[in-house]
Amino acid sequence: MRLRRTRVYKMPIIGKKFKTFELVLGEKKLLVIRGSKGYIMCGYLNLTVAEKFKDVAIKVTGVSSIKDIVKTKVCACTSSARKLGIFKGQSIKEVLEIIA
Repeated sequence: MRLRRTRVYKMPIIGKKFKTFELVLGEKKLLVIRGSKGYIMCGYLNLTVAEKFKDVAIKVTGVSSIKDIVKTKVCACTSSARKLGIFKGQSIKEVLEIIA
């Protein structure tokens, strides 16, 4: 498998700076938005492992770009994320305010 493209940006989302990662793997992309308190990840990443490391991690599915992530809702999250008030079904824009 050949990696075709990797992008890492510091970009403003909801008026705050976040580090974003986009890595093309096969036909799909691994997508992550990282804030100072935690991160939002696409379905490629393993939430069970994030839980084991006590990360503030939020999982989204059905996305193919960073813009898609911002428009969606939480699919699942770790217990550390829930302690910050993040919950399944919450809008990612609200989550970004929490993890900024």
